[in-house]
Amino acid sequence: MSQPTAARPLQEVVAMLAHLRRETENLLLSVEVATHSHADREFLAFMQLAIGNVAAIETLAKADVRFVMAGTAAARASYEVVATATWMVATTDLVERERRWMALFMDERKFWRRILDDAIKQQESDLFLQGMEAEVRRVGALIAAVQPQLDAMGAGPIKKTPPLDELLEQIGKSDQYAIYRMACQFVHPANRALAQVRDLPGTHAEGVPAAIYSYRTTEHDWWTAILLGAESLVMGLETLATWLNGPPLNERTAGVFNDILAKARTL
Repeated sequence: MSQPTAARPLQEVVAMLAHLRRETENLLLSVEVATHSHADREFLAFMQLAIGNVAAIETLAKADVRFVMAGTAAARASYEVVATATWMVATTDLVERERRWMALFMDERKFWRRILDDAIKQQESDLFLQGMEAEVRRVGALIAAVQPQLDAMGAGPIKKTPPLDELLEQIGKSDQYAIYRMACQFVHPANRALAQVRDLPGTHAEGVPAAIYSYRTTEHDWWTAILLGAESLVMGLETLATWLNGPPLNERTAGVFNDILAKARTL
């Protein structure tokens, strides 16, 4: 009788990540937000986005090792989502939470206005312009409706969301900025990404090819995506426990997370 094939390291750590993701998903089903804060309720929606992105990491890693750039993009998205959501609720002042929640809409309105201005310059169709104008009005109407409520609570003017490096510092996660930046570098067509598809020779002497092109991806190249995906889920669980009266991170889930950290670094 043939012996079963041993799981490869990447498959093992992806299975761990999937387990952590399912644990997180099941936990969210039982969470009841104790306040009427928009920010608190919106946090759960942000976590759903993160869960979807982590599931994408798993799917891509299992499908083909060469999909690492897309998997890393999903990890980056997951981390940005949870870091932003954590910043939104990481204060005991419920009014401040609402103001931070509204900051996201200020950012969104700025985005749609920029798209509209660009569309006007590019002389896009009237139908397209009308759609962009509708988005600006939609977000503007929401801001106009909520601002008086914030004023009545003494919240003051809405401020924009800080850049991610400042945001991470404010929530006490600045030590994770380096791995986040590594993921960003991998996603963009820079040297780290290009190394997946070409070798540069040690010399550019006459007669030596400038580069040799084909995929060079290994399982090791997935460690950034795996770690960032796991970090985003655990950050979300810790935020639930710390700021939203959620259950503490149990030993089983913490153990899975620690196993992921150890295994991913050995890929």
